[in-house]
Amino acid sequence: LWFFSSVFPHNWLRPGYFFLCLLAGSLGVYFLLKKFILVKNETKNIELASTIGGGFYLLNLATIQTFYTPFSAFTTHFALIPWLFFGVFSYLKEPSVKNLILFIYESDTTKTIFGRHTEIAIGDIHAFPSVHCE
Repeated sequence: LWFFSSVFPHNWLRPGYFFLCLLAGSLGVYFLLKKFILVKNETKNIELASTIGGGFYLLNLATIQTFYTPFSAFTTHFALIPWLFFGVFSYLKEPSVKNLILFIYESDTTKTIFGRHTEIAIGDIHAFPSVHCE
């Protein structure tokens, strides 16, 4: 937001961020459906079905309710979750260093949605199992 604050007026930053979250989430579902979910379907209308899926994700009643009185954590969650699944599926389909770095980046950015305390607790349990087991 710092970069955008030097370009746009301050009263446009919050609505602009929420609009970008709507756009990023819908595009994430579109690309997720197009590249991974609908590939095994032998229909010729994969792009149409992906567009309908992205539109449903955009115009879902829960989405409209979330963005009616937006809270930044929920809107960020809306934008990043499809891209997290995209990263998981791309790494599982094609395990490479590039896909691993993409997945680590996406999982690290989505951890901030749920709070750092869960990451610390889970990391502590995995890193030091002898401390938690008697």
